[in-house]
Amino acid sequence: MALRQLNVQPTGFTPYDRYLGMVRNVMAELPPRRKSLAATCRLLRAAHNFRYSPGDPYRADSPAVTAARRAGDCKAKALWLYDQLGDPSVLYVIGKVSRTSRNSHAWLYWRWEERWWILDPANQNASIASDSVGSGRYVPYYSFTHDATYRHPATYLLVAKAETKTPSTVASQSASLSRGQ
Repeated sequence: MALRQLNVQPTGFTPYDRYLGMVRNVMAELPPRRKSLAATCRLLRAAHNFRYSPGDPYRADSPAVTAARRAGDCKAKALWLYDQLGDPSVLYVIGKVSRTSRNSHAWLYWRWEERWWILDPANQNASIASDSVGSGRYVPYYSFTHDATYRHPATYLLVAKAETKTPSTVASQSASLSRGQ
């Protein structure tokens, strides 16, 4: 199976689920169609040419809003591209552009001729072969399709970090969160 190349496991929950309403709506309404390599590259360039405009840090704008504004953040641009592609092999990905990044990032994985490609309209105007990227770049946490959710190996590092915190560290962080810090 093609997903084996990405080393993913199905999951029933992600910390992003409550923010994916628009993403799930777009996925549910798309009629399946497959774009050619040339069409996909044109659409990626079009999305990349949209102005970068920070939005809600957790929720993507609808493709219609992104198209009308010709602007969006990484989530909005990726969702616009997903909508335009309509390809059932496409995965909407949330992760980090680099292992040391402070902020999460959204991009697409697209399957073409037995290979997975990274489509990152916020940062790149050309596709990147996922198997050519070093382990510290484009670190996926979760991927989403119209009918499934997957977790990537990097999520195990997140769980391990959380489990190695001492109870006093966790209590201190919980207290800070409850005070709104």
